[in-house]
Amino acid sequence: MTIFIVCSGSSISSSTTGQLTQDDCYEVDVNRTKGKQSLSQLHLLPRTLPGIFSIKNTRSVFSRYSCSRLARPFLFISLVLLLGSCEKEDNSLVDSTGTPPLLTQVSLAPSQINSDTINVGSNRQPDDLLTITTTIVARVQSNSLLPTSVNYSVSSSDSLRIVSQGALLDDGLVPDQSKGDGLFTAKASFQIRRVQLGKYIVEVHAQSPDGYRSNAIITPLVVFRDNHPPTISDLVAPESIQLGNQSQVLLLTVRANDPDGLSDVVRVVFNSYKPDSSASGSNPFVMYDDGLATHGDEKAGDGIFSLLISLPASTQVGTYRFEFQAFDRSNEPSDIIILRLSVKP
Repeated sequence: MTIFIVCSGSSISSSTTGQLTQDDCYEVDVNRTKGKQSLSQLHLLPRTLPGIFSIKNTRSVFSRYSCSRLARPFLFISLVLLLGSCEKEDNSLVDSTGTPPLLTQVSLAPSQINSDTINVGSNRQPDDLLTITTTIVARVQSNSLLPTSVNYSVSSSDSLRIVSQGALLDDGLVPDQSKGDGLFTAKASFQIRRVQLGKYIVEVHAQSPDGYRSNAIITPLVVFRDNHPPTISDLVAPESIQLGNQSQVLLLTVRANDPDGLSDVVRVVFNSYKPDSSASGSNPFVMYDDGLATHGDEKAGDGIFSLLISLPASTQVGTYRFEFQAFDRSNEPSDIIILRLSVKP
């Protein structure tokens, strides 16, 4: 706003002051609104005020000049020019009060992914197509009352290939936990072959409604292979058996596990070797964790693998060697547990 004090020797009509008489001084306020000027008000001032002064932005110090009768025609002309320009466009007036949002934190869960924990079949193959998924959470500070947009991109370590991109939301809908808390969330997914390991770059930035862009935060997402072999323990089986004149049924049980999870164990077997060390023609014997009584298993999925075997009365007597072993989806074997079974007539 600009304020002018004008001494006039003429009469001026105003809706706010009525008829103004000669030889008085008047205060003229000129407002700027959206690039236009308008005369807001005229106030009759005491005649004792000096002639003319102006105030820029209303907080400036007055600039004072003496008012004389010789100057009044010039001042009146100045007032007329001022009034005539009140509706003129001023395209040079720019409001640059916008501020960019501030991105303060970005986290990934998980930030490291072992591709050997992702299964797409009974066995892992190098060309398996895997879906990599991570949840991105970004904390954003913004002065805007309007929604701020937050976006992410995931690219290969050389930044030459974008494998995923999208928007993070603060709407309280899954995966976001709470609406309007300044935490923006997205679930990013992309597909790779099992052998496409390494570091992927996650970049997040925010933008205000008026186009101001925040700082960017870059966070690494690491994909690696780290398979762990299964373990086998707690073998329960007799160490000797007497055949007599009839078949004998044996229950064999063993516990298997895997650091990558029990679901990573795909099979548990044992191989039988005769007293002369020759291999049985039925090798390998598959054991079960299916809860079926026909297999001698009590409970499915408890990690205890079982098998019922029958030894006919004609079985060759002597010491048999049974070797128990577990295998995971990468076909890595566990250690071997050996049972020596003495078969007596």
